[in-house]
Amino acid sequence: MEVTSSQEHVQAGYLAHLQCSVQTCRIADLHQLRFRKFLQPETVPSRQRDPTGTDSSDPQTFAWVVGINTTLSIFVTPLYNFGPKQIGFFYFTPIVAVILGEGIGHWLHDALAKRHIRKHHGHFEPEARLQATFFSLPFMLIGLVLIGQSLNSAWHFMATSVTWWLYVFGIMITTVALSSYCL
Repeated sequence: MEVTSSQEHVQAGYLAHLQCSVQTCRIADLHQLRFRKFLQPETVPSRQRDPTGTDSSDPQTFAWVVGINTTLSIFVTPLYNFGPKQIGFFYFTPIVAVILGEGIGHWLHDALAKRHIRKHHGHFEPEARLQATFFSLPFMLIGLVLIGQSLNSAWHFMATSVTWWLYVFGIMITTVALSSYCL
């Protein structure tokens, strides 16, 4: 009986401690929330999270670029008998795609923003910048599928280069869109 009694006493003490710590955490969270509200100006409305989920898709999509960039030299060396010099020249593909994607993405986003402002009588929403992802999605899909197909079927190395270019070009437009939306 004493063991059960002491176990109940320990459990009761633990539960009381747990409730006290939860209340302390709630009070600390409340104070932190009040402090944050004090620092935030009330005139600036806070933007809600994007319901389309684009804020999580960019890292997932960009991971394919990193994976392709790091492993492509492993794939093309035995497939096309490339040496270090040919692999180095092969890596000019994403450099050109990044430069063109960033440049076209910049002008495309500005044009989309101006069109949105004109269409909505001077009112601008940051979500208007996400429309550029509809432009870049076909480039990414076609590029990603065809780069896998070109490596699997041993297509000519220029076909692999073009499909890699399509994918990186689409990723850069998407990255510019998401960065301008978040900023």
